Amino acid sequence: MRATTMWCRSCQQDVPAVASTSDATMQCARCQSELSAAQRVNNDGEVHTSPTTTTIPKDHHTALETDVLNGSIDAALRSWESWELAEDLRAADRLVNSLGIRRTDVAHKLQTDSATMTSEPRIQPADQQLATNSPATRAVRKPRRGSFMSWSVLSLGLMTFAFGAVLLGWSFWMGRADLWRLGMPFTLAGQATLVIGLALQLDGLWRSNQASAESVHELDNQLDELRRATTLLSTSHSGPSQSFYSHMASGAGPHLLLADLKSQLDLLAIKLGNEKQ
Repeated sequence: MRATTMWCRSCQQDVPAVASTSDATMQCARCQSELSAAQRVNNDGEVHTSPTTTTIPKDHHTALETDVLNGSIDAALRSWESWELAEDLRAADRLVNSLGIRRTDVAHKLQTDSATMTSEPRIQPADQQLATNSPATRAVRKPRRGSFMSWSVLSLGLMTFAFGAVLLGWSFWMGRADLWRLGMPFTLAGQATLVIGLALQLDGLWRSNQASAESVHELDNQLDELRRATTLLSTSHSGPSQSFYSHMASGAGPHLLLADLKSQLDLLAIKLGNEKQ
């Protein structure tokens, strides 16, 4: 009996085709369904013809033929498990080749990715601009201007109030009404200026408190990013699958997760190439 590989619509893969005992049709060795055609249409609309010229190795062919003739389908399935694994590896190899990935490019990309992960981060101009416009920098500039203005107003109000108070005291001591009329406006103006200066001083303190709170919040964010980067660096030397799940658990972005999946495909392509060689 000659066993070839044909496309099974039920199993959706190339399977060994065995002759039926009742009629002259071919049946799938796995699901026992009738194999009517040896081709399929993929998602792109192209016709895929199964490699009908590919035969099972002699040892598997002999064991499969003996088990099928004896009616032991389970033993037949166990006998071609290794052949099925090889077919899966070849299908994965065809998938990698269809994506246009070359082994040399894969090796170069793996080396580049590893060098990028281990290299020190460089500060880009955008990062420098963010550092210049950070809340800490603004907190240094604005409070200085506000404090200078508030202290100037407080000093002016204090001097005006002191001048008016001296005139009022002199008028009360000497009994001069003209000095009283002159000192009262200065005293009231000095009090109003002191109130304005105190309000400006309180506003400056409030702004300084807000800037300090923003700086502390930004520092917390930077510490979180540093902790996450440390976690990523600690898991960069582990396997791709472990890195993928570690990055997913740490809340990494989709680009990093996609890079992990692509690294796994690249490693699979390299492994397939080594097995072929």
